[in-house]
Amino acid sequence: MDSKSTLFVFALGALAIAGCERKSERTTDISTAPAEPRRDLPPKSDEPVGGGPIAIDQAINKIVGARCDREMKCGNIGPDKKFSDQNSCMVTVGKDFGDDINADECPAGVDTKELDECLTEARNEDCKNPFDTIGRVAACRTSDICRHVK
Repeated sequence: MDSKSTLFVFALGALAIAGCERKSERTTDISTAPAEPRRDLPPKSDEPVGGGPIAIDQAINKIVGARCDREMKCGNIGPDKKFSDQNSCMVTVGKDFGDDINADECPAGVDTKELDECLTEARNEDCKNPFDTIGRVAACRTSDICRHVK
């Protein structure tokens, strides 16, 4: 073999040996990127698992939110409107509706399915209809949303 070929084979052999050699002090690159959320876990919720009863205060907050969603849809939130902003709506409606539903009237809590019906009807209530008390929406009356102990 000529010297060029020998040098080439030697260099190729050295590269092969160096490429296969492992160091015992191998470092692991740990990524600092946030992990993707696990898709097999159910979403977090304040509601009980299995559609159990909901506490009165949580139910009222949801109903107030639905009512304010309706007020926004109807154009009643903003400058020179019934409510100056979303927070104003939440506070005012919360005070009004807090008196309509209380723990004494729902000792067993609020039924999840019935509350969902109430929220849907509250959001979809026609803008021309008065909505000054929760009782105006039939699905939101205490007799409908409160769990009844058997």
